[in-house]
Amino acid sequence: MESVINFFRDTAYGNRFSACVRVLLGALLAYGGFFKLLDIESFGGVIRMYDMLPEAFAPHAAIVLPPLEVLLGIMLVVGYKTRAASLLSMILMGVFAVAIAVNAARGASFDCGCLELGRFGISENISMTLAARNIVLILAFLLVFNLRKNVLSIDARIERGTLRDI
Repeated sequence: MESVINFFRDTAYGNRFSACVRVLLGALLAYGGFFKLLDIESFGGVIRMYDMLPEAFAPHAAIVLPPLEVLLGIMLVVGYKTRAASLLSMILMGVFAVAIAVNAARGASFDCGCLELGRFGISENISMTLAARNIVLILAFLLVFNLRKNVLSIDARIERGTLRDI
């Protein structure tokens, strides 16, 4: 029991497991954003299906969101400005969770255009389950946001250099 408690304490502080969580979350964001970048026009159509933005804003959102996801994903993978990247990722996931939940409540049925996991046979049709998945991702980003130490990261490297210069 004590070893389990130590594992959770160490993970909350920052260890190799939390670094793996950070890298996986970043890879997931970068992967989804990359495939949206390949077909921005199609992604704009998905944004229109949500019927949450004025029609004129959908193309702009389709242009801004994929590069933002790729950038945040890369920042998380390499561990650079981790707190900022995880905070912005939490906000994005929160907005996406609300949009998915609203459309699920409306009875909408379409591929959410989220993380492009359909390529692996994982359904991403609008549903409350999908909104719940985003809540779980928000909690994972919250873990990364609250880490005191980001092992295996550029942030840790910068911190070591700063401490060495004191």
